Order: sequence, then structure tokens, then C-alpha cells
Amino acid sequence: MNDPLENMETTNGKLDSATLEEVFGIKQTNPFGTTDRQVFETRLSNISYAQMQNLANRLGLTSFASQPQLRKNLLRAFDEQNKIGKYLVPPVQPKQTRLDRNNPEHLKLMQQLGMGV
Repeated sequence: MNDPLENMETTNGKLDSATLEEVFGIKQTNPFGTTDRQVFETRLSNISYAQMQNLANRLGLTSFASQPQLRKNLLRAFDEQNKIGKYLVPPVQPKQTRLDRNNPEHLKLMQQLGMGV
């Protein structure tokens, strides 16, 4: 017999090497080079102090702070910049379902949940 599990494809939900901007087709990003905080944090951890100072100067921030403080200032500025457009795709509110005692399926579920019916 042919095992259907042998031909099954799986996914882990990760983007291999694409950024969110590439996935959503955004051609131009903000001065930070991304709208994704995790990507920006990774970039900050991989750049030198001089590069952080250069970025701070381009953003109009004080660049003479210590490296840890400068990193905090850049992250704060990033969060402030992206506060309005925090999500590339707005989160979807889940549709709320009201349980109806007159619906037999709902009644059964309510009984299983131990709700007083």
C-alpha cells in the first residue's frame, strides 16, 4: 500500500530568508530600514557603535550616549515611529459567537462546559 504520510508536505510557519516587507511587497521602508521590530533589533546587535551613532544622527537623535543607552534610544525612536502603523496587516478581531440555548449543538456544548442551563 502507498502510505499517504510519505508524500505529505509540512510547514513551520517561518519565512526562510524573506522579510515582512518583501512578503507584502513594500518597496520603501522607514529610516530604520524595516517596520519589523525583531529585524531592527537583530540589525542593531550586528552593527558597530559608530554605525549606531550614524543612524542616530540621521534620525536627529543625540549620538553621544553610551552604546547601551544609544541602543535603547534607537529602539524607543523605532517604537515611536511605528506606533501608528504598528502592524503591516491589522489584526483581525475574532468573531464572537453567542451560545443559544435553543440550538441543540450549542446546548450540548454548554452542558459539556458545565454552564448552568
